Amino acid sequence: MVRFTLVYDTDNLIPSPMSNKYNWQKADWESFNKTLYTLMDKSTATFYTLLESATTDDLDKATLILTDLIHQSLSLHVPLSMPCSRSKRWWTEELSTMRPAIAKQFRKWKSTQLDSEYAEYKRHRNTYFRAIRESKANCWQNFLNTAKNQDIFTAVKYTRPTQTLKTPTLVFGQHSATDFESKCQMFRDAMFPDPPASFSTLNIQNTPTHKSFPWPDITDLEVKDAIFHSAANKAPGPDGINFLCLRHVYQSIPTPLVDLFKVLLTTGYHPHCWREGTGAILRKPNKPDYSIPKSYRPVSLLNCLGKISDRIMANRISYFAETKGLLHGEQMGGRHGRSAVDTAMALVHDIQQANCNGKVLSALFVDVKGAFDHVSRTQLLLILQSLAFPTPVLNWIDSFLSDR
Repeated sequence: MVRFTLVYDTDNLIPSPMSNKYNWQKADWESFNKTLYTLMDKSTATFYTLLESATTDDLDKATLILTDLIHQSLSLHVPLSMPCSRSKRWWTEELSTMRPAIAKQFRKWKSTQLDSEYAEYKRHRNTYFRAIRESKANCWQNFLNTAKNQDIFTAVKYTRPTQTLKTPTLVFGQHSATDFESKCQMFRDAMFPDPPASFSTLNIQNTPTHKSFPWPDITDLEVKDAIFHSAANKAPGPDGINFLCLRHVYQSIPTPLVDLFKVLLTTGYHPHCWREGTGAILRKPNKPDYSIPKSYRPVSLLNCLGKISDRIMANRISYFAETKGLLHGEQMGGRHGRSAVDTAMALVHDIQQANCNGKVLSALFVDVKGAFDHVSRTQLLLILQSLAFPTPVLNWIDSFLSDR
């Protein structure tokens, strides 16, 4: 017999991203709404004082007050889930009750060795495994019945065997990374380079207001639509608050929630706590070498409260771009009612038109590498300023792209 001792440094362990998630299926929403309303009622004076001040520091504090009140209510009425490697989404409370009953009957038969007790144990066992099969089938059927849009790809993924792949030693330039921290740093350097420097100067305060588009006040309906038109179970950011929870927050304290977004989007400010995100690195399929950081793609999970501002601002900018004729007629990307199918049809039309005229059509396809990641904030704001976008939009975009 060989005896040995394992010694490891607990300070360098990375917490599981699956930890401290809320179990929304067991949430007591009625009590949550009452508690949140009571807590907000006690903090109303401080909350609205900060909104009236409307400085960036006070708006950050007001946002943190709302977030803290939601967390306090969640801690009281929504239990944390305790997932592990053996957790199953089809497991039910009924199965949890049946399992110890089988064990009890098994021990009873082992102690008596009676045929009658063994028959009773077999009955419990067969009923238990039959319930497992039914639970699995019902879970899968319910998922397929409620699947929408991209859920069909999730269903296909579930039918494939799961694989646990380790990230190999990464190589970037003349450097290599073997441990977790060095790999994280290498991914940051490779995927999030410093934005390009701009030698232009910008002063948002010099924006001519008489030439800018009108900026109507934020309405209650805009905030409500931004919350209820988002997927309820969309993955939350670092604060753990998803849109299902925000729907109940809106039902509990609609006025303070709407007033916060009115002040933020009228002032043009995106709070610091909403600029945080949880990053995940995913493998790109069918790459020859996974020791190169570019063989992976990053996914950022942002706080859902911040996504409300994003959605409202995106809808308004899209409306201005369409109604003021700021976009080229043949631009398809990022526009409502247009898709890649329209792009293909436009290309086919141009080819057929050239053939009818006895000409040869040449096409140039350009893929700008990292286009969105390398946008110059100053140049973007200068372009928007020249297009007569109002000051709140410029301030919000400047705040949104800063300190990330």
